[in-house]
Amino acid sequence: MRVRHDLLGLIRSLVETLIGADQAVDTSEPVAEIREPSSDSLGILITHVDGTTTSAGVLIPWNDLKELSAVEPWPNLRIVTPSMRQLLLPASPLQPDSYAHSVDALFQNARQFTRGNVRMDQAWLRHAEVNAEVVPEWPTTNAATYREAEAPERVLAERDPARFLASKPDALPPYALRRAFIARRAMLTSAALYFNTDSAAIYRLPVDKLRNARHVSATECVFTFGRRTFIRLSEPTKCPVAKAMLTRLKRRA
Repeated sequence: MRVRHDLLGLIRSLVETLIGADQAVDTSEPVAEIREPSSDSLGILITHVDGTTTSAGVLIPWNDLKELSAVEPWPNLRIVTPSMRQLLLPASPLQPDSYAHSVDALFQNARQFTRGNVRMDQAWLRHAEVNAEVVPEWPTTNAATYREAEAPERVLAERDPARFLASKPDALPPYALRRAFIARRAMLTSAALYFNTDSAAIYRLPVDKLRNARHVSATECVFTFGRRTFIRLSEPTKCPVAKAMLTRLKRRA
């Protein structure tokens, strides 16, 4: 099968401004759907909602595929072919989990049908899900943590919410609102990040699952734990917790 070149210009125009790391996606922007692939090709449907819904589809022969990358932030996808160069495919903000499963399946199909001739970067697919655990109290330096069997955790840095501007809720990372947290108070220990939001709940994430950080603006930084749990901290250049986590990432690189 040949790529339907008459659709490529439309698809490029729909996706050329998509998925910047600091850009949230709403229903006015195009979204992608990965169709059930065949042994010959994979199919992509791009839908744009701008008062009237318009769609464009393209079939990409497996033989034309040069690169398949699961790009940040979760669950986005990049496809490279000789004719399209680079196609960035965003997920629908309404169905991100379904799209992520489609991306996972697409990699499996690519391994089967491309015979190893495609550059693949699984990026976020390589990481397991990590859930923020609700705990009863903040850690201290002179008492056992909430798990009585554990030794006290060493507190490395603390963020006092009274000293920092609050992040804006509408600036959360795209696609992952159920797993995105705007941290107010935060404490980093040798084992975990503790934080709260506007609620009274205290959350805990294992610090060894911290995998990247993205400066989404001059005053905001989003930290990713596991595949798709996002913690947003304002004023990262001043926040002791943010600086400590950025230092940890630099040492690991």
